[in-house]
Amino acid sequence: MGGQDGDTETEALQSARWLYCGEPDDRQKAVLVQFSNGKLQNPGDMHFTLYNSTDLVNPRQKSHRIVAAETDRLSYVGNNFGTGALKCNTLCRHFVGILNKTSGQMEVYDAELFNMQPLFAGVETQVIRLGGPHLYLLALCQPTNNMAGTGDLLLSRLRQGHCIAVLLDEDAIEREPPQETQNKTFRDKLDSCIEAFGSTKQKRSLNSRRMNKVGSESLNISVAKAAENIIDTKGVDALVSDALQDDVQDDSLYLPPCYADAAKPEDVYRFEDILSPAEYDALESPSEAFRKVTSEDILKMIEENSHCSFVIEMLKSLPADEEHRNRQARSIWFLDALIRFRAQKVIKGKSALGPGIPHIINTKLLKQFTCLTYNNGRLQNLISSSMKAKITAYAIILALHINNFQIDLTALQRDLKLSEKRMIEIAKAMRLKISKIKASLADGREEGHRLGTLSVPLPPAQTSDRQSKRKKMY
Repeated sequence: MGGQDGDTETEALQSARWLYCGEPDDRQKAVLVQFSNGKLQNPGDMHFTLYNSTDLVNPRQKSHRIVAAETDRLSYVGNNFGTGALKCNTLCRHFVGILNKTSGQMEVYDAELFNMQPLFAGVETQVIRLGGPHLYLLALCQPTNNMAGTGDLLLSRLRQGHCIAVLLDEDAIEREPPQETQNKTFRDKLDSCIEAFGSTKQKRSLNSRRMNKVGSESLNISVAKAAENIIDTKGVDALVSDALQDDVQDDSLYLPPCYADAAKPEDVYRFEDILSPAEYDALESPSEAFRKVTSEDILKMIEENSHCSFVIEMLKSLPADEEHRNRQARSIWFLDALIRFRAQKVIKGKSALGPGIPHIINTKLLKQFTCLTYNNGRLQNLISSSMKAKITAYAIILALHINNFQIDLTALQRDLKLSEKRMIEIAKAMRLKISKIKASLADGREEGHRLGTLSVPLPPAQTSDRQSKRKKMY
């Protein structure tokens, strides 16, 4: 008897006529579901609920639907909009056929496929009761204010990811997240999601970041502990004293050798440390114009502004004695070269100041007053801030030797394009005596200048303003 019934159904199916009926209900397609995490073993234990949008005006939102499903273990939700919607619904059509055995017709209806995903109530999820003992809305952001009763959800103001509907047991609802979860930061929550659902690459990146964090924290703790041990051992005063001593040593890096026990000013900073005998001899030819300078030449220099004012003033007072005049001319020429050299930032060519410079002087300027740097694929000679300070110190010493160990610091500072504060710092580091004088200007007015004098015995070394400020901070 059972075999005859099966044959009858097969014959009816083979001879059935297709009848397209469109949508089974007004603007409502039949629902087909698939589960993203597996296949159903007991379909009869599932409870489904369908929610339609009641917005009939907006053409995009009036077809929005949400399918909620509930089992004893998990709840599922699927929708036909947003990122969770299947693309196949727009690329192809789905149909459901119902065989009418009496008439022999296969009634075909439009259908829509939903991808059902398991739902886990997030930490920041709000649970809102819609009505009935088991129907709730999980609002992941701000829920819409216009909601219909049980079985119907208004989606007129819905945006992607704002709210979803699901069936839950009332006992499974937590009105507030646990206190431990509330204290977690956004990064901690995101890491928890990656740890539970992330890809292999994301989990590997998470583990690497956590290991780096642990290593960084361990390093910080070790450094802090080492600093505490040093402070406990030496004391704060000793550390401050060491820091000030380091600053003094830093200042001495750009100063020429100083013989503090010298009996005469010319022996404190020796001329041979500024210009060696070979370098001095090499200046005979280029300094010839300075040695033979006349009043007309000096006026021409002033008109053409070919040399700085400090150099011109020294040329005006060249001695008549041939030997002293020769020494002064060479010294003034090298001083002028230092001032012009200091005005540059990067020496791009092999010559520091162009043609006409003796090779030994060019080598001295590049090796002694520049530092090598790598830029744009090649090495360059850079005149850094510390090198500019070194050039300033050598220029001061050379000017002292030229002008009987007393110079107008203000005039030299202006030609070096240096601030007065920095000039005084370097002069004090060189242990010069600083005084104030009145200098006459060309228009008859007077202005205050700083005078630097090198005399023995040397005054005690003074700390710079930067060091004094640091000392006041402790």
